[in-house]
Amino acid sequence: MKKRIKILGENENSVVIQFGDDDDNPMAVEIPKGLTAEQQHQLLDEFAQIHSIRKLTKADIDHRLHVLAHHTAHFKLMKDAARSEARPPALAETVFLLLASEVTVEAQLGDLQEMFNKNVDLYGQRTARLKYWRQVTRAVWPALLRLAKRVGVFGIVADYIRAKLGL
Repeated sequence: MKKRIKILGENENSVVIQFGDDDDNPMAVEIPKGLTAEQQHQLLDEFAQIHSIRKLTKADIDHRLHVLAHHTAHFKLMKDAARSEARPPALAETVFLLLASEVTVEAQLGDLQEMFNKNVDLYGQRTARLKYWRQVTRAVWPALLRLAKRVGVFGIVADYIRAKLGL
């Protein structure tokens, strides 16, 4: 087989070369300018080796697909096991149940659980738990402020500060 090399383009920093066999789809490689002839030859040899690796037999392709399927199935099992062990923080759930609106509490709790499961998949259990706390805090913050006003917490805190400062 005869290798073909054809210059496709050139800019200030590199030369783009088309490289391949006569009977194969050629590939392009960008060679930086300023390389010695030996370095250029070595780069083209490495590229030729990579290019020839892409020509796999059907048995090689079947084997690689089988290995990939095995690893994918193993990863999915591990991911499912991690998800089944992951639970949202119980205290955050309790706070939410106590302070959220009774009308929408079940739907919101379901949404929080769904987001928690997605976050476990994307970020891991620890980050998912932190995000869950952040979401619960955002959801119940208005109710928590209303409760604090009703109980008079702000007045108690203001009286305490005045007493400490001597005002």
